Order: sequence, then structure tokens, then C-alpha cells
Amino acid sequence: MAGTISITRTGAEIVLPARLRATVAFCAATGQVEAAADLARRYLSRSELSPVDTHERATAFDRTLRERFPAYAAARSGRH
Repeated sequence: MAGTISITRTGAEIVLPARLRATVAFCAATGQVEAAADLARRYLSRSELSPVDTHERATAFDRTLRERFPAYAAARSGRH
């Protein structure tokens, strides 16, 4: 990937869930499954998610993308 995708507000450590999900979905839909998988993996591995997000919601979104995009599912599971 040519540049870095920021999912935070002005470089702060607060992740904006809507921006994250839009970015991950866009990457998965446009064939950038490695970037999508990396963003999802990094977000889900955080000790604390955004104050306006829950681990259950983030996991449900990840599960939905895995069902919709087989290449994303393979990248998330390390089978790419």
C-alpha cells in the first residue's frame, strides 16, 4: 500500500468506528483484502476499543465481512 490509512481522529488514539468500518469494507470490496484484514486485526486486538463501540459489535462486523468476502476471510485467517 502506498500510504498509511488513518482510522483515528487527528492522530489521537480514539478510533472512530464508522470510519474504521467504512475503510475496512472499502478495502475488502476493492480487493485490498490484506489492508482490510490488517486494520480489522489491529482494531480487534486493542485492549480498549472506542468508547462508542463494543467488542461484540466489532466482532459481528468482522464476521459479516468474512461471510461476504471469501478473500477477506482467508486474509483474516492467514490463508492468503
